[in-house]
Amino acid sequence: MPYTRVRVGGSIGYIVAVTAAGFMIEAYGTQVIVPLMTTSTLIAVITTFYIYEQPIDRVAKSQKGAFLRLIKEKEIIFFLALAFLSYLAHAPFNVFLQFTYLRRVTLENK
Repeated sequence: MPYTRVRVGGSIGYIVAVTAAGFMIEAYGTQVIVPLMTTSTLIAVITTFYIYEQPIDRVAKSQKGAFLRLIKEKEIIFFLALAFLSYLAHAPFNVFLQFTYLRRVTLENK
């Protein structure tokens, strides 16, 4: 099975599991969190026995300058730009939360 299908299946499964867990926590309270986590872990462990690694036919050869060629590809540049913009979008929150936490810790230690 291609990696992309595994990723899509995992993402859909995560969305369904989190949504179901949210409804269960709302209906039964927070005491269902530990049984939900235990059940999820058991399901994950059991399903790993049904996953078989597919052999790869090609042999990867290390080539000089392959990394530089890779990061010059349009898709990689686009991905790195998006990752950087995502970091920039979240950086103010990280700084704000860090200062809020430091202020709280400082005030508690006085």
